[in-house]
Amino acid sequence: AFNVLLGPLLDVAGYAFAAAAVLAPFSGFNIVINAVIAPFTLGEKLTNRRLVASTIIFITAAGSIAFKHRNEDEEVWTLE
Repeated sequence: AFNVLLGPLLDVAGYAFAAAAVLAPFSGFNIVINAVIAPFTLGEKLTNRRLVASTIIFITAAGSIAFKHRNEDEEVWTLE
């Protein structure tokens, strides 16, 4: 219930601090984390199909962050 209620609120709040292209891949990481934790917390079985799907999600989410196009004219924000 905590993730269902608080997660979307934090997602919306995050868009005030970073671009959606940066934040959206982290939703993919949430799927991967849930797939890894579910066997321990819920007793679900991590099948080969789920493992392959989670791996694909992880690779594409990491790739979308790593290969993000950045304009040189874009304003850079820092925490100063």
